[in-house]
Amino acid sequence: MEQIVGIVIPVFGLIGIGYGVAWTRLLREGTGEALADFVPTVAIPVLIFRVIATAGFSGGSPWLLWLAYYIAYTLAWIAGTAAVRRLFGRDARAGLVAGVSASYGNTLLIGIPLIIAAYGSEGTAAISLLIAVHLPIMMTVSAVLI
Repeated sequence: MEQIVGIVIPVFGLIGIGYGVAWTRLLREGTGEALADFVPTVAIPVLIFRVIATAGFSGGSPWLLWLAYYIAYTLAWIAGTAAVRRLFGRDARAGLVAGVSASYGNTLLIGIPLIIAAYGSEGTAAISLLIAVHLPIMMTVSAVLI
């Protein structure tokens, strides 16, 4: 339990600090928009590239990792789609968007810091393998389905 608290509290504490800074308007409103543009466009791709370029992937085959991840991803996608279609009576396209939104989660923004804190460089290599194949596969599947 102590390890969980030591890993999770700092990440969510940082999120809380960000919320507090936004709520008190310590920074200008445009700062959030600039960060929202910078982080996914520049910072995260550079981080992923650096990790993949320097990581040692000799630990084994990534197939079991991908299998476990995509089974959970698919279940969340199905649950999100079913909830929006059945509870809100929306069409198949709205269900698809809801399913993708439900399953996408915060793999990047919360997942990377948690994995680095919990598992160090070995965990970073694993999550980078997931992220590297995630976007091309899921965007292609989503585009075909829509």
